Amino acid sequence: MKKIKLFSILAVLLAAMSFTSCNSSSDNGTQLPTQLESYAMMQKVAGSRNCGILFPEDAKNNINKDSIETTTITITPADSTYRIANFPVNLLAKYVKNEKLSNLIKELPNQTLTGKLYCMSSTTPFFYTLTQNVTFSDETGNKYTLAFYGGYSNYSMAGIAQDNKHFLMYLTPGAIYNGTEQMSDVLKTQVGSYGSTPYVMFLRFAL
Repeated sequence: MKKIKLFSILAVLLAAMSFTSCNSSSDNGTQLPTQLESYAMMQKVAGSRNCGILFPEDAKNNINKDSIETTTITITPADSTYRIANFPVNLLAKYVKNEKLSNLIKELPNQTLTGKLYCMSSTTPFFYTLTQNVTFSDETGNKYTLAFYGGYSNYSMAGIAQDNKHFLMYLTPGAIYNGTEQMSDVLKTQVGSYGSTPYVMFLRFAL
């Protein structure tokens, strides 16, 4: 899939989700779906499917052009979880500008990532995502954690694309911790409509 089409779809996702959020607000804040409504939305995307992983290109930050890997994602409505099997964690290294950390991540084996989809609308299948962290160590035993952003305020989300035939979910490497201390200036970022944000990768599958 060409990059321009992918980002066009994502822009529609972002706009639609912002619209939904604004229209569902009340005096007490955003009106979230009921448990039954959330389950109904989850049913629309439930199941186990092969999906592609797409990466944005940025020559300035030495990020490769779109690449596609194939993996399997399973979404379970009963507990709003997703499971990404055999995820190529080493590909996250391209978003890390700290050379030591990038090299460590390049050596990581594929892993199964699990996470949650939180429904944001009772009428449209839009969700925000919360994905488990990735942990790794250096040669001296120092332990690091790559944490994915999660939550609507950080723009990690998922939903059905404009064509109504595909589901898009993106993962955002948001921070790296050395032990419990967040490290500064270790991730590459991009500047856009929402300010300076971490790079993302997209999971996409047909419904």
